[in-house]
Amino acid sequence: MADSGSPEYKRACQEETYYSRLRIQWTVPNMIDLTVSDSYQIHLDDRRKSILELTSDDCRSFCWKDCIIYGNVPVKPFAAYDMFRAVYREWYPYRHMGQDISLGSFFAQYLQLATPKPLSDVIQFHNMLCEHITRLQSSIKRPSTLHPGQPDYREPGFQEDPPYRLRPTFPVVFIVVDSDDWKNAGVLVVCKNRSTAAALGFSNEISALSASTPQGTSCMFRVALETVMYHIVAQDHARMSTRRESGEFFHEEFGGGDPQYTDK
Repeated sequence: MADSGSPEYKRACQEETYYSRLRIQWTVPNMIDLTVSDSYQIHLDDRRKSILELTSDDCRSFCWKDCIIYGNVPVKPFAAYDMFRAVYREWYPYRHMGQDISLGSFFAQYLQLATPKPLSDVIQFHNMLCEHITRLQSSIKRPSTLHPGQPDYREPGFQEDPPYRLRPTFPVVFIVVDSDDWKNAGVLVVCKNRSTAAALGFSNEISALSASTPQGTSCMFRVALETVMYHIVAQDHARMSTRRESGEFFHEEFGGGDPQYTDK
């Protein structure tokens, strides 16, 4: 067991706190309303805003995520928690150990559509959101007062105000859950264009969507959630050296093969 004063022990404690906070965010997710195309609404902590009304503080939670997962089918809290567990288990052995955990590093930000909408609307929302966050990126700072549930551990060597950035994959690929049986049906992967899809290693396109972007026409694939995660995380070579270690929240060990249950 690591010494209680060691960086490893502190990080383990903060990861436990972080897991609890993420679990709440996924079971009670931020909602988006795509009813009016020129005024898409997003609900953040009981505040309803259009994309252009989002501040730097509002955009912080999207930084250092690999992508967004959009729920385009009604998802009950226990089902959302089940999906969160699946994502966390797959992400944990590939997490970026050099990334200050207080920056909110995780695989995905989960957003739930208030009512199911065509994928063309989701694509338009995603492009508008990413463009807005990119404009505000340089002004996104660490909160002056940390939320009680937010990790405050600083990795050695990190500056007091480290940069908040969108990961390269965030604007160009996202996931849509369009079935409550996502474990068997898989999820939809939407890539900005075919060049992006090829770079990520996705094949067997099932539909070319009508929504056009300056970079081309978005394309869609149906893939198992764990497979999608691997393809996206594989773009960050620093995270592809999987480790085998204990997942304290599941009493399992992850990485290097199938999860192995411990005796805890």
